[in-house]
Amino acid sequence: MHRFIKLFICFFVFCLMPFAVVRSSSTADLREATGSGHKRVLILYAYNNNVPTLQQIAAGINSVIKIFNLRSADFVHEYLDIAPPKYPEHRSELSELLLQKYAGQQFDLIVTYSKEGLNFLLNEGKGLSPGTHCIAVFGELNKEIRQSERNVTYVPLELDPRGTLELGLKLFPKTRKVLFVTGTVPIDMMFESKARAEFASWQGKLDFEYTTQRSVEELMKYVVKLPPDTLIIYSNVTSDITGKTFVPRDVVKALASKSNAPILSMFSTQIDTGVIGGSMVDMEQVGVMIGNVMLALENGEPLNIRSVSNFTKPMFNWTQIEQWGLNPDRLPADSIFINRPLTLWGQYKAAVISTVIVILLLSSMTVALAIENRRRKCAEMSVRESAAQLQAERDLLEQRVIERTADIKNQHDLLAQKNEELEAALFQIKRLEGIIPICMYCKKIRDDQNTWNQLEQYITEHSEAMFSHGMCPQCLEEQEKLLGI
Repeated sequence: MHRFIKLFICFFVFCLMPFAVVRSSSTADLREATGSGHKRVLILYAYNNNVPTLQQIAAGINSVIKIFNLRSADFVHEYLDIAPPKYPEHRSELSELLLQKYAGQQFDLIVTYSKEGLNFLLNEGKGLSPGTHCIAVFGELNKEIRQSERNVTYVPLELDPRGTLELGLKLFPKTRKVLFVTGTVPIDMMFESKARAEFASWQGKLDFEYTTQRSVEELMKYVVKLPPDTLIIYSNVTSDITGKTFVPRDVVKALASKSNAPILSMFSTQIDTGVIGGSMVDMEQVGVMIGNVMLALENGEPLNIRSVSNFTKPMFNWTQIEQWGLNPDRLPADSIFINRPLTLWGQYKAAVISTVIVILLLSSMTVALAIENRRRKCAEMSVRESAAQLQAERDLLEQRVIERTADIKNQHDLLAQKNEELEAALFQIKRLEGIIPICMYCKKIRDDQNTWNQLEQYITEHSEAMFSHGMCPQCLEEQEKLLGI
């Protein structure tokens, strides 16, 4: 059991080790980077902080700050609110305020959002951290940028009209007319030019109409009675033919409330305005890119400025999908849906996965314990069998020892008896040895008491021999002669 617990702990530590190594190495790298001094980034937004696009970009930046433990104080956000200017002196007064605010401060990087933000930095704000590299997100590459003394990396706003139209045709295959909604400012016209070029392959198959020559007021009336096979693609309306300026999100929201035709868009910030969806630029990922640039700057690595096209994703509003009775299975597998009701699996996915993992762990532990218990029982049985065998052998050995001891005792007793008998026999044996004094005439023998005894008597007393008297033939003959027989 103890062995299994040790193995389980080792396995658990082994599983967590890669995460600990990654975490410790990341922290060490961050400490090493920050040890040489924090890098600071100034981000200039042309609009106020109520613009959804800027809110999503800021959310992306904050996600990088949170993940990599960067200091939020190193990201300085300035919402200029200069598009359009509030009054003629607005830009100049704002530049004086910023120059005073950051006098003597040098930033390591400046990021501008939109053409207006970049133009402000290159003109009124050129005294802000002079010489600092600038990343112009959604700016315009023009002559002014090329002639600037400041090093500017241009990140253009790249929309995907083709991808959006392809998605629309998958959802509405009977489409015959496409209404492309755009404004009249240069960036809006740039979107229209790109759309015309990318829609060229559908010429003759679809009827395309562009709204540059319509005011927003006329457009609102026009979309009420569009043909049923019409598809609207909204790009951006910052200003219309009358010169009025608008918030693009407000325009598309108003269109969605009035139009009898489905609307697709190309900005993730417009996904909740009533549009169905489209191939959208994920503005939060743009913020993540800015955060990663800051991270690379902090770690002394090359700046990885990615194209905005890398952040374009098929995104859809599930509420609009259901409202228009569309089949989401026609859309790409990597499509992102917002407002999609969570299924039972979606609601309890994390809990189910966690429960399954716990059950698997408990099952593994149960199986391991069962195996360990079986091994223990087998070991105990083997020990008992060995003990019984040893006891039997011990009993047999003891029996043999007892028998051998008894046998030895019997032999000892027998030997003792034989020895006694031998001693008794030896005691009874009388031997004649040494020089025996005998009379040379009468043949009497002298004993130890100096008494002369007859030969027969002496031998009888000192041996087992006994005499029987008789006569040899020679003596018999002599006696007969003497007796005259």
